[in-house]
Amino acid sequence: MVAKGKSGAGLTWATAGNGSLGHVFGEQFKSTAAIKLLQVPYKGAAPGLNDLMVGSVDVAIMSVPSVLPLVRGGKLNPVAVTTSKRAAMLPDTPTLSEAGIKGIDAGIWLGLFAPAGTPPAIVARLNAEVNKVLQMPDVREKIANGGATAIGGSSEDFAAFVRADYAKWGKVVKEAGIKLE
Repeated sequence: MVAKGKSGAGLTWATAGNGSLGHVFGEQFKSTAAIKLLQVPYKGAAPGLNDLMVGSVDVAIMSVPSVLPLVRGGKLNPVAVTTSKRAAMLPDTPTLSEAGIKGIDAGIWLGLFAPAGTPPAIVARLNAEVNKVLQMPDVREKIANGGATAIGGSSEDFAAFVRADYAKWGKVVKEAGIKLE
């Protein structure tokens, strides 16, 4: 894939749309791997995946949950995951680092937010209750079956993570000149 990306033709890649994580990640991947990568934005994952399966685009950068049924059904081949650790749902698929592309760790995350000014005691109580729920085996299994990992932690650690993630992706967006339409 990287060899084709370094060729004159380069690669076309399907994303779920301008500004999607797949779009922003693709720009980071293009820069890191020093390849030619032309984004083909779709209105969601499904049309992009359809075009990938018929060969209209070379690759797609999508979330594990959005492609897992197609991988399991033998319609798509996973090349690499974008996180620093292998995905539990795709244990035989290498990370980009294992595949030779160093310095990339991109994953989708979900978090619980409260309005600014929420009293600290309420934030602490919500955080404690969410952490309890995330430790429940049935909840962890349900999250894992969706292709994700339950993490939890303190609200302060989460706030620091969000600030760092915002800065990291903001830099990629600025450097790539990404504009939403």
